Formats: sequence, structure tokens, C-alpha cells
Amino acid sequence: MTIIIGSEKSSNRILKLAQLTGYRYLLYKERVFPNGEVLVYVENPKAFRNNAVHIFIETYPDTNSQIIKLLELLEIVNHYGVDNITLMIPYLSYSRQDKRFRPGEPITIKMLIEILNFYKISRLISFEVHNPQVIYKYADFTFTNLSIGVDLVKKVIDSLGNSEVFLMAPDKGRWDTVNMIAKALDLPSGYIMKIRDLETGTVSMKGIVGDLRPNIPVILLDDEISTGGTMALATDYLKKQGINRVQAVATHLLLVKDAEKKLFNSGVDNIFGSNTIPNKYAILEVEPYIAKEIV
Repeated sequence: MTIIIGSEKSSNRILKLAQLTGYRYLLYKERVFPNGEVLVYVENPKAFRNNAVHIFIETYPDTNSQIIKLLELLEIVNHYGVDNITLMIPYLSYSRQDKRFRPGEPITIKMLIEILNFYKISRLISFEVHNPQVIYKYADFTFTNLSIGVDLVKKVIDSLGNSEVFLMAPDKGRWDTVNMIAKALDLPSGYIMKIRDLETGTVSMKGIVGDLRPNIPVILLDDEISTGGTMALATDYLKKQGINRVQAVATHLLLVKDAEKKLFNSGVDNIFGSNTIPNKYAILEVEPYIAKEIV
């Protein structure tokens, strides 16, 4: 038997996964102590024995406490002898620090993966991880990096009611992925060239690669939107080039602080994304993709 376990706060998502898979589910309780420590509690943990356990957890927001809760859950299932553990983490926090950008910094994704290795998980399922190759390199378990870019762009096009769009990467680093999605959907595509001042860190745009026409709506596509700075800068640049309509699209919508205001002030017409992180702009649900992987 397979058991899905998740937080009471994510009960709607856990129920949906249970309905899609037919698996039994348990909801864990959470407690926060006055000193800020967190503790999870699972009723009837003996039910784990001799069963496969699938843990669903959202690592954003409240990233640090969510990671601790994950480790506590792993300690529990390890204690009860579970040897078939799958983690379902739609947005994998700490994955963007995939190299030592400066001496004295850790590789946080390496650190996280080595901790998961210790708990002997069998599989990790996530979406659009920034650099999946790092996980493949260090993991002792199976890693499934689900890509939903094609389906997300299809949803955006349906929402716009306009099949003639231009798919744009906000920088060259995202170009390979965006170009792949564009080819799959037979769309024109390109990217914005940018330069960074090594002394001040200031980023500026210096040109566009691709046959971009002013009257065609642009879909600016990235893996995540955090503060909205990159998207806002790119949108402002596109508007100055005469582009009338710009859609800000990403799989993961963190939308930190005033990101929404920043994006709309820059000229973005709409924000679209998935519900890897629950948000009001999600037009694509990821639960069916997870369910397909675990049945």
C-alpha cells in the first residue's frame, strides 16, 4: 500500500493527489514553540510500516521552517522502517545556489541533497529545477525534474485568445529552454541581451536577438519570478522598442514583496504561472503531473 502524507495546511492539494491516485493519505499536524522551533506530529505512524510513503511538502513560503519540517518527517518515517520514500516538492528551495559564486559560500543544493541521501529517500519529484544536473551529480536517489513549460505556454495562448505570439527569454541564460518550447509549439522566439556592471552589479539591456515585430504579443518566459526585477527591466526595455503587449510568465511565482506592483508598473499586461507555489495568477495545476508520476 502507498500512503501520501502532507500538511493540514495543504489539505486541498493532498486530497486532490489522493483522488487522482487512489492512495490513502494522512495529514500531519504542526506546532511552533515560543522560541520559534517547529515540530510535526503524525497520528498513527505505525501505519507506515511495510508501506511506501510519498511526502508532499511546499518549501515556499516559510522556507527554512518548511525544510526543518521535511527533515522531521523523514526522521519519523525512517524510525518506522520505511524503505520506499518519495518526496514531492513542487518548488525546490535552495536549488539556485548551485555553485560557489564567491569563496566562503556553500553550494546549498549540494548540502540539501546530501542530507536527503542520509535519510535514504528513493525518489525526488520536482518542477523546473534551476540546474538539475547538480542534483543528478550528488543524489543517491532517483530525481525526476518535470517540465511544464509547453503546457503553460499553451494555457497562456488560450487565455490571450491569440495564437500569434512571440516567445521571449529575459536573458541568454534562459534561451535554450525557451527556444526548445518555441520549437515544440512552432512559435517565433528570441532573447534579450543584457550586460552587468561588475563593479556596481547594475544590469542593463543592450539588444534583442530574434525577429520581433511590434504588433505581436510577447510572452516573457522564465523558470521563476521572485522580486520581479529581471522581468520588469525586460518589459520596460521591450516597451521602449514599441512592443504593445507583454505577458510575464513563469512556472514558479514567488512574487516577493512588491513584485506584482513592480511588474505592472513596468508595463506587464498579465502575470501567468502554475501552482507549484499557490497564487492567484496560477492557470496550470501541477497535481495531475505528480499523480501521473507516482501511480
